[in-house]
Amino acid sequence: KDVHIFIDSGAFTYMSDPKYDDYTVEQWEQQIQEYLKWVEKHKDNIFAFADLDLQYLPKVGYQKVYEWRKKYFEPFMLRTGVPCCFIYHDDGLEYWDYMCKRYPYVGMSTNIDAQNSEEIIKEMFRIAEKHNALVQGMATTDTRILTDLPFYTVDSTTWNVGLKYGEISVWDTTRMRRIKKTEFETKAFPAISKYDIKFDFGLIKDEDKTEMVRVNAYAFVMAEHYVRDRLKAKMYWLKERAVKNDIYDMSIYPTPEVIDSGDLVKYAKGMNINPEAEE
Repeated sequence: KDVHIFIDSGAFTYMSDPKYDDYTVEQWEQQIQEYLKWVEKHKDNIFAFADLDLQYLPKVGYQKVYEWRKKYFEPFMLRTGVPCCFIYHDDGLEYWDYMCKRYPYVGMSTNIDAQNSEEIIKEMFRIAEKHNALVQGMATTDTRILTDLPFYTVDSTTWNVGLKYGEISVWDTTRMRRIKKTEFETKAFPAISKYDIKFDFGLIKDEDKTEMVRVNAYAFVMAEHYVRDRLKAKMYWLKERAVKNDIYDMSIYPTPEVIDSGDLVKYAKGMNINPEAEE
C-alpha cells in the first residue's frame, strides 16, 4: 500500500504501431474515457498519470490534444485530485510557458524531442522554475543529463534490460554501465559486490527473472541517490518562496524581548533573510 506509481498513457506505443494510424478521434476519445476510468479505480496507488500526448499522429495533431486537456484531463484532475502530468512535444517555447503557468506538473521527452538544443532545454527549465512547475523526463535516465538538469521525476525502461537482453545495468559509483553476460564475472559482479545489499550471483548467471529485476532496478536506486546529492542546489521546488510584507505592519518586527533572547529565526524568514547567515 505504500507503493505509488507514475502511469504512462501508452502514447509512444500507439505512435509506434501502424495499426493505430487509422484510429478516429472518436476512438481515441473512447480510449481516454476508459483510461481515466481505470486511473480513478486505482487512484490510491497512483502517484500521477500522463495525458494522452498524441500530437504527432496525423489524425490527431496538436490542437486536438489541447482540446482533450480541457475537455477530459483538467476536469478529471480537479474532480479526483489525482495529479496529471501534461506532456510537451516540440509545441514551441510560447506554449511551454503557457503549460508551466497553467499546470503544476509537465513533462518532456529528451528522446523524442532530441532536436531541441541544450540551450533550448535549459531555457525550458528556466521557464518551469519561473512558474514553479515540476518537470518529468520521459525516457530520460542518463545520469550525465540528470546531474545537470533539475527534473523532478524521470522514467525509462532501461532497468528492464536484464529480462529483455540478458544484460545487467551496473552502477559504477558515478555512471551506469550495461554489462553483457560474457562479462558478468569480470565486470558486473565486482561492482555489484560493493552495493549495500547482497545479490545471488548464481541466480544472476542462471538469469533468474526475480534476481535479474532486483539487481537491475537497484542500480537505478543508487543512481537516484547520486543524482539527488549533486542536484540538490538546483532543486528549485525546495527553495523557500519570497515573502512580501508591508513595512508599516509592526507585527513583522521582533520585539525588544525577542531580540534579547536571540531567537530571530521566525522574523528572519519573514523578511527573506537567511537565518543561517552568521551576520
